[in-house]
Amino acid sequence: FITNPCDVIKVRNQQFTDAKYQTFRRTAVSIFREEGARGFYKGASASVLRECTYSSLRMGLYEPIKTQYSVFFDDDDCSSPIIKLLSAF
Repeated sequence: FITNPCDVIKVRNQQFTDAKYQTFRRTAVSIFREEGARGFYKGASASVLRECTYSSLRMGLYEPIKTQYSVFFDDDDCSSPIIKLLSAF
């Protein structure tokens, strides 16, 4: 919810090239005047859903991937920094 207003402004600047949306500040003022504060949170539910899905997959797959890398690198206790680093991506 903190970064969504910036995303809304960025997307408006990318989609529309008319005089109303020329700069970051002008776009923010235009959205606030026409739609109010709620205008900055359009699409917030989709952003939250995307982030929850991404984060849950990443958290859920960390251990299985780390185990596979430990087998590949022949490291029984998964203590290698390389395994931890590769598993995080």
